[in-house]
Amino acid sequence: MNIVSYFKKVSKKESVDNWIDSIKVAAKPLLDAGCINENYIDAMIDNVKNNGSYIVIVPFVALPHSRAEMGALKTGVSILKLDQPVLYPDNKPVKLIISFSANDNNQHMELLSVLAEVLMDETKLTGILETNDIQQIEKLFFN
Repeated sequence: MNIVSYFKKVSKKESVDNWIDSIKVAAKPLLDAGCINENYIDAMIDNVKNNGSYIVIVPFVALPHSRAEMGALKTGVSILKLDQPVLYPDNKPVKLIISFSANDNNQHMELLSVLAEVLMDETKLTGILETNDIQQIEKLFFN
C-alpha cells in the first residue's frame, strides 16, 4: 500500500482544548476531501468515550478511526501535530493525532500496518514528535 496516495494533510497547532477537539481538528481534512462524513467523526469520538484511550498506541501518538460503515467514504490519512500535548482518557498525553479512514476491512488493516511500521521506527517517531516543520514531518513519515 502506498500511503502517500491516501494522504490528505499535515496540520500543526499550538494546542487544542481537549481530546475531542484534537480528533475533530485532525479529521477535518478527511471531511473536506470527502473521505468521511460527520457521522465518522462522531463515531471516532464515541470509540474513545466507550472504550478508553486504546487509540493511544505509543506514547504521544493517537490513531483515531472507526469502522467503515460508520461513515468512511474513501481511504484517507490526515495528521495533526500539537506543540502542547492534549490529555486523552487515563491521563495519556498526545502530541500527534493520525486520523484515518478506510472504506473496507482489507484497506483498514493494510493502513494500520503501514502506520505501525512508521511509528515503530524510533528515529522517525522522535523526529516527527520533535520537529515543528510540516515538510519535515511529511518527509519523515513518507520516506
